[in-house]
Amino acid sequence: AMLGLLVTGFVSRRQEYDADRYAAELIGGDPFAATLRRIHELALGQGEIRQRGLSYLLTLATAADGLEDFAAEIVAAADVLAER
Repeated sequence: AMLGLLVTGFVSRRQEYDADRYAAELIGGDPFAATLRRIHELALGQGEIRQRGLSYLLTLATAADGLEDFAAEIVAAADVLAER
């Protein structure tokens, strides 16, 4: 089982590397780097929203446009963090 996990981890990592390399070659290094930077900012924004607490997340989830509001909150938090 451990050998299977190691092989799977290696293959998965290799696939990610190949996909990233292909994307960088296809669109160029600068747009690729900007995309990775934005993904990182959005991940930080999501963490920021999670830190507001479970009651805040439940309020967003039960709202009429809950998922849209959640996504907008993440983008807004990411934008604030990016400005810092």
